[in-house]
Amino acid sequence: MPTGVWRTSRTTPIRGGANTTAFNLSDATADSGSKFQKRSSARVDRQYTDDEMWANYDWYMERILAVCEEANVRMALHPDDPPVNYPLGGVARLFRNFDNFRRAFDRFDSPMHGLDFCHGCWSEMKGGDGVLDAIRHFGGAGKIFYVHLRDVQGAVEDFNECWIGEGNSNIRDVLQTLKDVGFNGFMIPDHVPRMEGDTDWSHRGRAYTIGYMKAMLEVL
Repeated sequence: MPTGVWRTSRTTPIRGGANTTAFNLSDATADSGSKFQKRSSARVDRQYTDDEMWANYDWYMERILAVCEEANVRMALHPDDPPVNYPLGGVARLFRNFDNFRRAFDRFDSPMHGLDFCHGCWSEMKGGDGVLDAIRHFGGAGKIFYVHLRDVQGAVEDFNECWIGEGNSNIRDVLQTLKDVGFNGFMIPDHVPRMEGDTDWSHRGRAYTIGYMKAMLEVL
């Protein structure tokens, strides 16, 4: 993500008085500055199109994959967050939908090229629709290397993050599908809401998420 993760709020209230992040495309595109960006990123000198970004991606992968195969290093591709069809910060966001991911893996088919399957980003894409299909397609091909488990409420142009189990997806179905396709990598919490009195790293929110994840694994 050349221009980073974008959010338009970091203090959206949710259940229990916790605060979470949210994104609204209209708000983001109405502001010409970078104040909404979650973390600092490179400044760009002009607009970069889809075609230019694909050319850069292809140039890089053509050179790096052979080295990865020789060194036995796996590369895990993360979706753009948010996966909007709009050039936030002047740069096109390529990894925003199923077709673009399929294009990347069809062109560069290597055991060293796979996914960091960020469930939250896939949930953002179509309001939760298509998540299980993506797991079946890429996971069935052995392309899911690891998983970020979080979820959102809403879809790509207007959503907020939320407590795990309260978002677009049925998390039990997600984990069952990962199990069905033979996923045996690792799974971690990602962005989490911040509870009252939490740390900057949201340790309380992460503890809740990890407990939920472990409980679901016990169910399975």
